[in-house]
Amino acid sequence: MSQLWETFEQATGNRYRIGDVMDTWTRQMGFPVVTVRHVTGSEYLLNQTRFLINPDDQYDASDSPYGYKNAILLDIKCKKLTSLQHRVRATNSHIQNSKNHFTKPS
Repeated sequence: MSQLWETFEQATGNRYRIGDVMDTWTRQMGFPVVTVRHVTGSEYLLNQTRFLINPDDQYDASDSPYGYKNAILLDIKCKKLTSLQHRVRATNSHIQNSKNHFTKPS
């Protein structure tokens, strides 16, 4: 891990593994698109897809060691000014089918 990532990790109080997050951004091509959809009540669905200029283009996710998914740190703000720290890492072991649900705090 580089000194830069170690410094950032220390600045977060070691809450996040910045090197692991940044590897998904620096060791593969492309950018993620995250969409948020209201499901019901206080439940939302976050979905990560790969940005492609032509959405009909085909690619093989196995070409990337990360499956063209990025680790994304989100700070979700709700109307009542409460905050929900939520780390979305779209890998099959964490998020099935690149989707993640969260429930807004009451």
